[in-house]
This record gives sequence, structure tokens and C-alpha cells, in this order.
Amino acid sequence: MGKRRYKKKPNGKNAVGRPEQYTDPNEVITIAKNYFKKCADEKTDITITGLCIALDLTRQGLQEYEDKPLFSDAIKKIRMYVVEDCEKKIGRYPAGMIFKLKNIDKENWVDKVETDLTLHTFEHYKNAKGKYGFK
Repeated sequence: MGKRRYKKKPNGKNAVGRPEQYTDPNEVITIAKNYFKKCADEKTDITITGLCIALDLTRQGLQEYEDKPLFSDAIKKIRMYVVEDCEKKIGRYPAGMIFKLKNIDKENWVDKVETDLTLHTFEHYKNAKGKYGFK
């Protein structure tokens, strides 16, 4: 048997593993637009899961495409469209939509809790003179 030959990547390494499903961001955008149109026609909610099904990707796969420089802007714009759809419906289903937004757009929809954990020594309180109950 002969030695297997793998197609070389531009960086000179062997191209092994599953080939890319998409090579053009416009193809992803077209599929996403068709999914959004289908949801509008059927009057159903737009979801990331539905988008992944339309693209034949897992959520992880969608995230991996978003991490690629070529696809980054396209996937972010698509996610923004999903977020916009949720924001429009927030008045009808507030709790559910807020939950959904927190999972889709984690950078902008978060519960922020700020805690100040300043450690003071006894000397700090002793020198405060009346501020913390010391006389």
C-alpha cells in the first residue's frame, strides 16, 4: 500500500479532519436570511437553535465560525438580528425574553453585582475616630 497523501494547507501543514462546511460568509448570511424569512412567514420566534439547525451546525460549530476572522462580522450581525427580535418581543414575554437575551448576548445582558471586598486592618478602624463606632 502506498503512503497516504494529504492536501497541504497554505501554512504547509497537512489538512486533516473534517473539511470546512462553509467557505464564504455570504453563504451563511443567505441561509440565515432564509431562516429569518421562514420564521416571519410562519410567525414563529427566531432562535439560535433554529438558526443552527438551518445552518446544519451545532452551537459550538456556530461559535467556532464566529471565532474565525473571515466569518466573525457575519455571525455577529446574525446574532444581533436574533437579539433584535427578542428585544421587540420583550413586552409580551418579559421574563422569558430577558432570560433568552442573557444567554444570547452575554456581553450586554447580564446581572451585574458589584462587591467591594476591601480588607482593613484593626489600625484602620482604630484611626477612624468615631467613624465605625470607635471613640
